Amino acid sequence: MDEEIGNYPHAKLFYRPEEIAFRWCHLMALEQQILRDVRHLQGFPNRKFKQWPCLDQKLEILWDAIRNNELLYGSLGITVKSDETVDPRYLTIRHTDLKQWFNQYHPLDKPEFLFTYIERQTTSALTIDIYQALLIELEALKAQRDRNQLLLEELKTEREKLQQENIALLSRLRTTSPPSERSEKAYYALLAHSLTSCWDTRLEVTPIPPSRAKHRSSLSFWPTMQESMASRSEPWRISSQRPNAASPDQNETENCERCCRILRCETVPDPF
Repeated sequence: MDEEIGNYPHAKLFYRPEEIAFRWCHLMALEQQILRDVRHLQGFPNRKFKQWPCLDQKLEILWDAIRNNELLYGSLGITVKSDETVDPRYLTIRHTDLKQWFNQYHPLDKPEFLFTYIERQTTSALTIDIYQALLIELEALKAQRDRNQLLLEELKTEREKLQQENIALLSRLRTTSPPSERSEKAYYALLAHSLTSCWDTRLEVTPIPPSRAKHRSSLSFWPTMQESMASRSEPWRISSQRPNAASPDQNETENCERCCRILRCETVPDPF
């Protein structure tokens, strides 16, 4: 027992409760000074250390364990029966009994005067409740990992799809060249023909209101009301051909120019 006690700093064969509290709170260097300051306070456990709340806390824990027969105690180093009354001034606790009490009731708290460095680094034994709680937590973490794995796979698939679309767009951009002058002329001619056909069809079924007749002169390609009435028997139908019309090539060129002005946002009065 003497050899075992020699392996621990500030260890003794038995301790009084206040000596355990000093060692438990790491206040060994101030033990004598604190005891001198509270010398006028007699009797444990009624003595209070107001300036050192840690001492009061540890003493309350020790006395509670003694009263509830959780911690074996004795008188002047000799263990007594749990129901035997001992004067608090002579009450002592053996080193081995104190260490056993710490292992059972405070497994996470290992003071240096009771446990070696290796013992303090060793994980305490797991109880059944702790083991079951760890298993439940492990299963929950596994389920969360599976959900995150599925989400990760979906994100990877979406990223690959977007990458393929990006590659296709880049390839299309490289192979696409600006339209040639001939293509532009053909496009404008087709657009002019479509617009002219649309307007002619609308005029065939819709009479021109007198209030907008003043806009007719602004459209050089628009037939006048007199020309339409002279060329056809129906009073409200307008022919798409003018008398003495120009050649088809000239009409196409004029239509292209008009469409170009329209596309460049030049002002053209609305015939309707």
